[in-house]
Parts: sequence; C-alpha cells; structure tokens
Amino acid sequence: MEGSVVTTTMLLQQMETESKLCLRNQNIERGGINSLAIALKQNKIVTELVLDQPDLCFQDIKEIGELHLFFESGDANELGNALIQNKALTDLILSDNGLRYGLKEIVAVLKENITLTRLNITTNYFDFAGIRELGKALIQNKTLTELVLTNNMLGGDLGGPKEIGEALKKNISLTALTLSLNRICDDGAKEIGQALKTNSTLTSLDLSNNNIGGEGVKVIGDALIHNETITSLILSDNVLGHDGAIEIAKALKINNSLSELHLTNSEIGDEGLKAIAISLKQNTSLKELYLLENSFGNTGAKELAAALEQNKTLTILDISRNNLGDDGAIEIAKALSTNKDLEQLYLAETSIGSLGIRALAHSLNANNSLLTLDLGQLSIGYRSQDVRELAAVLRTNQTLNDLILFGNDLILSDVELLFSGLENNSSLLSLDLEDNGLDDKGLKFVASYLKNNKTLTEVFLKENLYGREGLEALLTVFETNKILTDLSIDVLDEDLDAAIKKKIKKNRNIWLTTYQKIQSQEKDHLFSDLLFLNGNDNFRLNGWTVGDVSLDNAVEVIEQATKKMKIEIVRRIIK
Repeated sequence: MEGSVVTTTMLLQQMETESKLCLRNQNIERGGINSLAIALKQNKIVTELVLDQPDLCFQDIKEIGELHLFFESGDANELGNALIQNKALTDLILSDNGLRYGLKEIVAVLKENITLTRLNITTNYFDFAGIRELGKALIQNKTLTELVLTNNMLGGDLGGPKEIGEALKKNISLTALTLSLNRICDDGAKEIGQALKTNSTLTSLDLSNNNIGGEGVKVIGDALIHNETITSLILSDNVLGHDGAIEIAKALKINNSLSELHLTNSEIGDEGLKAIAISLKQNTSLKELYLLENSFGNTGAKELAAALEQNKTLTILDISRNNLGDDGAIEIAKALSTNKDLEQLYLAETSIGSLGIRALAHSLNANNSLLTLDLGQLSIGYRSQDVRELAAVLRTNQTLNDLILFGNDLILSDVELLFSGLENNSSLLSLDLEDNGLDDKGLKFVASYLKNNKTLTEVFLKENLYGREGLEALLTVFETNKILTDLSIDVLDEDLDAAIKKKIKKNRNIWLTTYQKIQSQEKDHLFSDLLFLNGNDNFRLNGWTVGDVSLDNAVEVIEQATKKMKIEIVRRIIK
C-alpha cells in the first residue's frame, strides 16, 4: 500500500511532539520498510514504535492506519541500520510479523543500540541463526531492560533456552523476561534455572505454558534459594504436579525476595498445596499468590487456612476454580477472622454452598483488612438465605471496597435484598453483577438506587437479560449521580437511539463500557455512533465485534473523532 507508506514516512519525518507511533495490520510490500527506516534514521522525537498486527490503539497515539510488515531479509537489514542510527527510540514492538529469517538482523542491533529499553518480538519464530545472534546480543547489550519473546517456539532442537540462559549469566541490564509459549520443557527450564543462580539483575520472569514438569522446576526452585533479585515468577499452565510444588515450597521457606508467584493450572493438587501452605508460615516476602485451577479441595484448603493464620505478608490470594466446598470455605473463613493482612481474596467457582457463604459472611464482621471478595459463579441466586447473609455483612462491614458476584443467577428479589445492605454502607466502591438474571425490572431497580447512591463508583452489569426499557431507566442515573465513574452494560445497536445518546452525552465523567455486535451491513451506523461520541471525552468502546467489515473507512472516521476525544479500544474480535 504505497500511499500509506508515503503518508507514514512523511509524518514520521515531520513529527515534532508525538512520542508514540502505532502502525498496525495493513499489508506493506517491499519498499515500505525501506521508506520507514529512512524516516526513522532522521526522527528524534518518537520513543515508542509499534509495528505489530493484533489490536487497535488510539489513546495518546497518532494513528496512521494499520500496517502489517511482511519482512524480507533486505527489510530487516534496513530497519536494523535505522535502529543503530536512531538515538531516540526506547520501545519497539514487532509482534506477529513473520520475521523468522530476519530476526538475526533485528536482534544484532542490540549490540550497538544504546537507547532501546523495551523490545517485544512475540510470535515471529526464530531460526537457529536468529537465536544464536540473540544470545550474543544480550551478552553485549547494556540498556535493554524488558524483552518479550512469547510464542516463538524457542525450545527443542533450536536450543533457545540454552542460548538465553548463557546470556543471562553475563547480561547486566535485563530486568523483565517473558518466555511463555516456547516449548521450553524440563531441559530448557534447567538452563534458565542455572542462569538464575548467578544472574543478579532479572526481577520478573514468565515461563508460563511451557510444559515444564517436576525436573525442570526443581532447578528453578534451587535457583530461588540463591537468587535474591527475582520478585515476580510466573509458572502457570505447566505440569508441575505436587512434586514441582514441593520444590517451589522448599525455596519459599528460604527465599526473601519473591513477592509475586503464579502457579495457575499447574496440577499441584492437595499435596502440592499443603507444601506451599507450610512454606507460607515461614515466608516473609510473598505478597501475591495465584493458585487457580489446581485440582485441590477442602484438605488443601485447610492447610492453606492454617498458613493464613500465621502469615503476615500475603495480600492477594486467588484460589478460584478449585473444589473447596463448604468445608474448605469454613476453614478459610476461620483464618479471615484472625488474619489482618489479606486484602484481596478470589473464590469464584469453588463449589461453596450456604454453609460456606454463611461462614465467610460472619468472618467479615471481625475482619477489617479485606478489600476485595470474589464470590463469582457460586449459584447464590438459588439460595435467598445466602443473599441475606451478604446483605447483613454490608450493613456492618466498613472496609470491603469490591464485591464480585458475577454469574450467580441473581434476580430482582436478590438484588433488592443485597442493596438493602448498602443503605448504611460507606465503604463499597465496586459491585460486579455481570452475567446474572437481571431483566428490565431488575435494571430499573438498580437505576433507582444509583440515582441517590453516594459511594459506588463502579457497577458492572453486562451479560444480563435486560433490554431497551431497562437501559433507558439506567441511563437516567447520569442526570443526578456524579459519583459513578465506571459502568459496564450491554447495548444492542438498535438501542443506541438519539434519546439514549443524549443522556450519555450529558455526563462528562463516566467511563461507559459497552459491548456491541456490529454486522457488515451496520457499519455505517457504527461510524455515525463513533462520530456522535465526540461529545463525551471519556467514552470507552469495549468488545467491538465486527464481522467482515473492512476497517479502512473505520480508521478514517475514528481519526476524525480522536481529534476531539480519546477513544480506548480495549478489546476487538474479528469474526
């Protein structure tokens, strides 16, 4: 697309104030990279350059259309030369560009470049030469602090982990390394683990989704005993098993630097959780622990609860999607009655029934530290007594800020009970009622409450059963409520009529998150909606589902809109 290249090049040469340039997802043939490279050599303003495929970005970014760079070897050479000469660029994103045979030229730049601090080359699939060059470059480079190598299949015969491991032993600048989805397996994990024993700069390491088992994690665990700089470790979506969890637990008893640990979906079971829990009684550094979907039940929960009674540092605990049941919840509740440090607790999809809900509710009468409680997808709507228990807690507890009740089949009568507990509550700021059974009557009730509410700032209501009537009632809230800052709702395209738009436009403080499904024949309507939004500086369009619409015109329209406002496209799905 020659015209886009010319426009991009001219703009890059002339840009005097914008520090971020985002170019994504439009086929540029041979010659386009060359033009871009020439401009980049001259430009002294742009510090962040995004050349990847997947998502739109608008906020604080000069949008030039969408650019997908299909690199050839000559292209990579040109860009590499430009990066050596450019003295301003600090952030470079090259995700999803099919760079396999050009990565050698790109990473070689790191030997000479002295400004680049962040490099993202996700999903480009290195060849052997590229991996070797990356290892050499990381040894020499002294400025790069963050490197993202997600989904490049570095493991196996290519020997990526070995090259990276050797580089980490000598590198003195890298602080964050992401190696998720790379088929590292046990052998690769051993290489990385050995490097961690001597590396003293890396603080964040992501090894998720790499088929790492007990043997590999043993070396990583041994490294953590000696390493004093790693603060964040992500080992989620591996096959650690209870043996792997035991190795991590051994490290936690001694390590005093790790503050964030992710073991989601790692098959640790009750035995693994028991080992982790025992280590928490001695650990004094861990603040965040994520153990979602690990096949443990009330036995493991009992051990974890005992640890919470002694541990004084953990502030975030996520044990969602495990089979705690009532017995496990009761044990956790006992710990909450004495624990004064835990601030966020996530218990979604944990098979907790009425006895467990009652115990948790009662524990909050004594607890004054918990700020966030997630009770999502526990079928609370089928048990009115559970709702009464929660309402009673809200009447007395004055510390809880965030209550998450998504997916609980709550209907109007349940919400009426729940909101009755909020009448004298002055602490709850965020309420998540997404994916429940709220129809128009339910939404009308919520609207009537919010009109005079003085505390709730965030309410999440998408994926319920309401329609136009309920939405119109809810949007009248904006006329009187000046506290609400974040509202999540479903808006069908036909419901965005002039009257509703007018009501949205009146409130200048609201972040309105809407979810729309736009078919190709409705694209003109979508564009007019975007232009309308010029009147609200804080509108956020979230979850744009487009169908087979060409985005050429959409980009032009949104460019016009962004001259007067800032739009954040949070998530887009192209079907």
